[in-house]
Amino acid sequence: MPSNVTTPGSIVAYLSELLKLSPAQLIGTSILMQKRLSTATTSGSDEYRVPADRDLVVFQIQSTFRSSLIATEVATNAIFTAHTLDDLEEIRSSNCLVGILNKDRQLKVFDNRDIPLNAIRKTPIYFPAMAPLLIPATHTLQATFTLQDTTAAVVGAAADYGVMLTGVLIPKRI
Repeated sequence: MPSNVTTPGSIVAYLSELLKLSPAQLIGTSILMQKRLSTATTSGSDEYRVPADRDLVVFQIQSTFRSSLIATEVATNAIFTAHTLDDLEEIRSSNCLVGILNKDRQLKVFDNRDIPLNAIRKTPIYFPAMAPLLIPATHTLQATFTLQDTTAAVVGAAADYGVMLTGVLIPKRI
């Protein structure tokens, strides 16, 4: 974690003090929401429903990318040349917009608009311990992924585009 981000130990201490919870009541979690996109499927979404007995506290969101057919990837096109897998991921994730929505409240995580997936590829979004992203029990998060340029040379082989949310599940407050 970067030095300007609260350390995991202080997050636990903060939540324990704020909510009067013991560390044993906190369940660390990483939630992957992803969609396989290709020239045939250029947009789609995935959902995660928070368990009924827990609230979700998110501290980090980062992108994920996995080419499903790496042996058939087009390494070059009229604009880009991918020399490494890192280059390929950067090129491909820059072509994908992602939005995250709390469906129950119709509240977007990114206020203004969807963001390019590569914006959170090397530098994830960090929410400070004092102001995390809170998702109540039973609420459903929806991540939507949309390719901007659907040209086959840009899209390449089918790939899984995603976001990983990292945080803790805490007992639901009554």
